[in-house]
Formats: sequence, C-alpha cells, structure tokens
Amino acid sequence: MRVLAKAVDALAIEPVLTSLAVDTGPGELGRLAHAIDRYQARLVDAEASERAFFADASHELRTPVAVVRGAVEVLNDQAELDPATRQRVQRIDRGVGELGELIDVLMCLVRRREQELIEVDAAQMLHDAAAPIVASIGAVHLRVVVGSTVALRLPLRESLLVLQGVLRRLLPPTSFGTLTMSASLAAIDLIYATGAIHPAMPSKSTFARSDLGLGLTLVGRLANRIGWRIEERAGESGVRAVRIILG
Repeated sequence: MRVLAKAVDALAIEPVLTSLAVDTGPGELGRLAHAIDRYQARLVDAEASERAFFADASHELRTPVAVVRGAVEVLNDQAELDPATRQRVQRIDRGVGELGELIDVLMCLVRRREQELIEVDAAQMLHDAAAPIVASIGAVHLRVVVGSTVALRLPLRESLLVLQGVLRRLLPPTSFGTLTMSASLAAIDLIYATGAIHPAMPSKSTFARSDLGLGLTLVGRLANRIGWRIEERAGESGVRAVRIILG
C-alpha cells in the first residue's frame, strides 16, 4: 500500500499512462492499482480528444479571420477613403489581428508541448513583436525606441505572443508619443509616453501585479507557462509602463 500511495503521489499533473498494477500483487491492492491505470488511460484519451477539438476549432476560426483580414487590406489600399472611414477600418484590422493572436495563444496553452528554448537577439525580438502592432494602429506619430544588447534564451513563439498581447493593451488605438522597449537578462521593460513626455522607468517599488489591469487572461496564463511575471504601473499622466520579469 505504501509503495502504491507513493507512486500515485508522484504522478504528474498532466494525464499520463501508468502501469501501477505491474508492481502490485493480486487482491484488493492489485484491483485498486488496475483501476488507477484504467482511470489514467481514460484521462489520456480525454485529453487527446480535447486537443483534437481545439485544433479543429483553431483551424475553423482562422478561416473567417483570414477572410476579414484580406477584406481589410483591400479597403486600406483604397486611396479615396475619408479619414473617419480609414480609422474605422484600422480599428477592425487591429481587432482582427488581436483575435488571431489570441487563437495562437489558446493553441499554445492547449498543446502543452515542451518549450523549445533558443537563443535570440533581444532587440530583434522586440522589433518583431512591435511591428504588427504599430502597423495595425497606423501610428504615424509613434516613435519606437529599442535598447538592448543582450541575447536571451527563451521559447521564441510563446515570447512573441506574450509581448504582442501586452503591447496591444499598452498602446491606445491612436498612439501619439514614444514607445520605449528595453531588455536585460532579468527583465523586459515597455514604456509608452504620450506627446513629448520623455519616458522614464518608474522605480521598481511602484509596480504591481497587472494581469487583471491589462486584461491579460489568456496572455497572462501563457506568460505564467513560460515563467514570466508581468507588472504594470499607470502612474504619472501620459506614461504607462510594463515590466516583464523573466523566469
């Protein structure tokens, strides 16, 4: 009984096939071990079915998203659009882009695959994360400043999705000012300052847990999955700052 209890305590959170009955004899203890093995097998089958469902749902959701995005691109290319209509089209584009990213985040959470860590140039990663966000909001008056000389070892796909999710909530639909992004081996700092305000990183003591403040339900879960902690400060007028503590 003690050996079986120890084996059950050691089971992972994720469903996994077990063979506990192999190490137990006949009788009540053996039947209990067989029951646990069968239960684990049912959990594995249920998880496989769930993953297949989300994969199918993701594929079906991407199709209408792609259709809407294509239509928006065609509208954006029309020179005769008046400013008000162009602004509405850009808002649609921004929303569709966010929806596509959330689908990707959801799939990353569902797959539960082992993270592939690669060494990346932090400055390039920040540029890549911000590029689609800046393009979607049409921020012609937004100055983007990236400062980093470090290389980071991290899961690139998941990291980009988290950064894009944070940036979409950090930047208003019509951004005017400066977005400053920097990275060290310990943290990534994102600061948005409106107008001509010079962005300065607030002191560490002023930061607070921000998953709810930024509305990062799925993105926050993905950040936790890769060991990141998101902190935010919406302090002095015109400045919003987010610090991502790297795990």
